[in-house]
Amino acid sequence: MTARLNLRRFSADWPYEPEDLRADTGPILVGVKLPRRQTVCDAHTRSGVAAAGLPASYPLDENGDAVPHSVCQPIGARVKDSGQRGVRARSARSRHGAGRELAWFPATARSAARPTRSLSFENWYWS
Repeated sequence: MTARLNLRRFSADWPYEPEDLRADTGPILVGVKLPRRQTVCDAHTRSGVAAAGLPASYPLDENGDAVPHSVCQPIGARVKDSGQRGVRARSARSRHGAGRELAWFPATARSAARPTRSLSFENWYWS
């Protein structure tokens, strides 16, 4: 779901829709396995959202508008500075925070994510 929402946002100014893409030319989706023992900030549960300093309605603010990057980016910087390896958050692309996103901060250049599977456009977008 999050990948579909991200593609829709990315392609918003295209003269065509993602549904117009040919199956063999659309973007692929790659699943990965991260290194073990990665501690990340919880920005998806009710208590985690509160602890991160975000409104309970995240990804929307109290007025129903998207929480801006200017609010989220300092949280990510504090998380990285604290030694955590990322932020697992409610999807900002979904109006109601459905789905999850991970902003991952690799510890070193050797902290590689290992691909586990690759899905063709027609297999991930249409399923």
